[in-house]
Amino acid sequence: MARARVLNTTDADYLARVATDPNALLRMCVVDNPHAPLPVVLQLAGDSDADVRAYVARQRLTETHQAPLRLIETLAADDDPRIRLALARYFYTPRHVLMRLAADDDVEVRHTVANRRNVPDEVVAVLCEDRDRHVRGAARYTARQRARNPRDRRHRSGAHPQAANRE
Repeated sequence: MARARVLNTTDADYLARVATDPNALLRMCVVDNPHAPLPVVLQLAGDSDADVRAYVARQRLTETHQAPLRLIETLAADDDPRIRLALARYFYTPRHVLMRLAADDDVEVRHTVANRRNVPDEVVAVLCEDRDRHVRGAARYTARQRARNPRDRRHRSGAHPQAANRE
């Protein structure tokens, strides 16, 4: 019953209160509510429970949902590699965050960035020199594919509309 109320309410104050509830499942329901205000979602992106933070990443970083830049940057600073991996897969991750992820400690995060179709050329160049041979190989493959089709620049921007003035 409580979960249904959280999912269906438009009351921002109620959602803010539930975002501090000890029950992680209720906090995750706040993430699913389309009326959850950005400050509440940002609060949950910094939740003490890594599963809640990962849920924010999974639910808010989708191909049909362009996440706010503040949320992307909050998630990029997370200690949990699952969250950074979600960003590495997210189509709208901006160039400056992809560059940060290209230097990530987690090899799976770097490998995922190297395999992106819309990874910017300068990020590919960094990853071509990566310390891991699989990451280097993926980045070099991406570079070779681009060399074969130099006119196809549709997916190389790593652009996020709100990031234009930060790059």
